[in-house]
Amino acid sequence: MFALVGVAFFFAALVPTYVLSRVLLVFFWRSDSGPSLIAGCHVGAYLFCALIGAVGFAAGDAAAGAPKVMLAVLSFALPQFAWLVMDLYRFEQRYGARRRAETPVRDVRPAPSPLMLPPPDHFSRSGMR
Repeated sequence: MFALVGVAFFFAALVPTYVLSRVLLVFFWRSDSGPSLIAGCHVGAYLFCALIGAVGFAAGDAAAGAPKVMLAVLSFALPQFAWLVMDLYRFEQRYGARRRAETPVRDVRPAPSPLMLPPPDHFSRSGMR
């Protein structure tokens, strides 16, 4: 019975975590954003959902407020983590190939040193006449 309630709450918690993370991503997304911004938005959404959930869970029994905070923290962790993993995967699919293509290819030839001798044809006799 408890497992069924946990599964039901997991699916119910997917909705607010998804909506809030999308709102934060829309407001904070820039053209040079990356995985750190995605993770930051998901942490913010998670903290907000856990705070509101803790208030809602504690509303029924004011004396047992502290255990309800931990229940809210644990209840929203897995759904928010699922959205985080999905967003990071989608980001890598969309922008990973483009970033790899834009990375300049490094020249593997050694740079000439100022102590190197001039090329062998520099001292040819044809230029000395």
